Amino acid sequence: MAFKLLSQNDFDEIFEGKDCFCGSGASYEVCHREKKYRNPKEIALDQNRFMHRSRRCPVVTEGRNCEKPVIASHSQQRRGPLKLLTENGHVLGFSGGPNAGPRGESTPELTKISARKASTFPGLCAEHDAQLFRDIENQELKPNYKTALGLARRNTLYEAVVHTDATLFLNWLQTVPTFDFQMNTAGFTAELDNMRHYAAYNWYLATLISKIETRKSARKLYFFIAKIDACLPMSATGCFCIENDLDGVKLQKFSDTKRKFSYAQISVLPQGNGTTIFSISSTNDRDMHTSRKFLESFARCGAEELSNAILRTALEYTENIYFKESWVKTLSETQRNSLCQRFDDAAYFKVGLEKPDFSLARPLDIQLEGKVVASLLKTN
Repeated sequence: MAFKLLSQNDFDEIFEGKDCFCGSGASYEVCHREKKYRNPKEIALDQNRFMHRSRRCPVVTEGRNCEKPVIASHSQQRRGPLKLLTENGHVLGFSGGPNAGPRGESTPELTKISARKASTFPGLCAEHDAQLFRDIENQELKPNYKTALGLARRNTLYEAVVHTDATLFLNWLQTVPTFDFQMNTAGFTAELDNMRHYAAYNWYLATLISKIETRKSARKLYFFIAKIDACLPMSATGCFCIENDLDGVKLQKFSDTKRKFSYAQISVLPQGNGTTIFSISSTNDRDMHTSRKFLESFARCGAEELSNAILRTALEYTENIYFKESWVKTLSETQRNSLCQRFDDAAYFKVGLEKPDFSLARPLDIQLEGKVVASLLKTN
């Protein structure tokens, strides 16, 4: 799926005769088509409204678009991990992360997020959501190929939808509104190009994983999946470009602009039986060597150390990360600050920004309990 930049006339056509995406009830023509922003906070609020606007299911079957209204899909099992982490109706997530309030200029903070909103995105219609995710939604997960495949597909679909919305909103922001403060919209270009590429690649990945599942592609899903004998006080899902492995080896450099970068999908999901399923995967359509080396570094991790490696990786590479509040309260102020400082959401929108080689190997002064009791590595 390719994305072309849209003009103001294109946006007029898209929103013609429709209620404005902001939820005001007014038509787009008399509302945000003439929008003048007074401060950056208004932009952050509108981006969230834009993402949760009403739209149609993007699934294509036999060449035809579904077009049924979408529901609030979850990137994590709503009856599993989120239920286990929920206390008094909420989980803790980072400011600036999905479905949380906007962050300021300082380090992100842990904030309460309604369990009903956490990990949600306007993904699919009710029929396709149930159909595509039934194998990983309503049952305890097992450390096998079927689970790894289903989790990888859900992660890529989430990233595709979210970054398509981010691309459209940034394109709209650069094209339509005016500002009462200094705003360099021309400076969006590099970020916009980056998000266009990332969104398109994740739509391709979602399709590729479906073909791998039905054996209609010669490509493969490489993965490492493990069962940990403790219900970790966190959950996380996401997709990211591989940089370094757990041993501190730089596998891909963003400065190598001629390279086709390999990506990975991560899931950390506590289960109702007192265990946690961890899955990390990568399709072999790009650099097979990079995908192998990255996944094998997790397989080499000690049985009692993997839980801590998972926490470091989730903080470095995902935004969709949630914690149990009572666990966070057991941490010292220094440990809570370390948790927030390690959450690196700013890197998502800094084109060409590379992490230090040792980023994943760098210790965190927080120790999670849990030992690997079953695992499976597939890199061939």
